[in-house]
Amino acid sequence: MRRADSTEAIGTALLAKAGGAGHRSIAARLHRPVSTVRRWLRGARGEHAEWLYQRGVQRAARLNRELLATRLHPFKSTLWHALNILAGLARHSREHLGVTDPPWSLICLYAEGRLLAPPATSTA
Repeated sequence: MRRADSTEAIGTALLAKAGGAGHRSIAARLHRPVSTVRRWLRGARGEHAEWLYQRGVQRAARLNRELLATRLHPFKSTLWHALNILAGLARHSREHLGVTDPPWSLICLYAEGRLLAPPATSTA
């Protein structure tokens, strides 16, 4: 039986990964199967992490350019930078625009509903 996991659970896993945690420790902390967490983390790396970062930059350029002035640390990952900008947007929306949606819901909205890349499809 498959269960739909919340945006908050997936986002929390991505944030932990961006902070350096491994898939096994994240799975244990979230009480999710290791294979599920591994799949989530694979869905937010490489090109998709860059895509998330670009969505955050584009939205910040329209909503609050000050978020883009944050110093970027070269040792952090693209995923970390993407989540940092998206979280800043969520915080700005809640504090200055009166939006009451939960932060992870806003982050997902700013990521166009795609915190994770769609699964690869076979072209056989």
